[in-house]
Amino acid sequence: MRWWQGGLLGAVTLCAVMGVKALFVVPMAWFRGTLPSFDVPGIAGFVAGAFAMGFACGVVGWAGRGLHRKIGLLGDSLTGLAVGLVFALCIIIMFDPEDRVSVVCLMVVLGACLGPWFARDLRKELGEVSDQTNRHAD
Repeated sequence: MRWWQGGLLGAVTLCAVMGVKALFVVPMAWFRGTLPSFDVPGIAGFVAGAFAMGFACGVVGWAGRGLHRKIGLLGDSLTGLAVGLVFALCIIIMFDPEDRVSVVCLMVVLGACLGPWFARDLRKELGEVSDQTNRHAD
């Protein structure tokens, strides 16, 4: 996988998650009568920002892909931590929340905890052979 493919994977994943959420939120808001008027340039900017956030996180995840081979689950955890930190910083830059410390702490802890889980699943999906299989082949 190349860097831009990792970035596109992150961008498409984040946009898909946001699209699925919109499929649930918009009809419920319409049903309740609380649907605001749509600002097309604002929505386009939000989607572009989400794509850029996902792309940045995907590139960071791609950059940390080799840490698993060197230090195992700790490498996956460090990669997840870095992705969580980049995601939190993107949220702060784009949306400027007032409680910045809690956003950074939450995303770093989630990234460190979920990094090994997502990395394992991603390796399975990409068909990468585990280190133990390589050892048995020698």
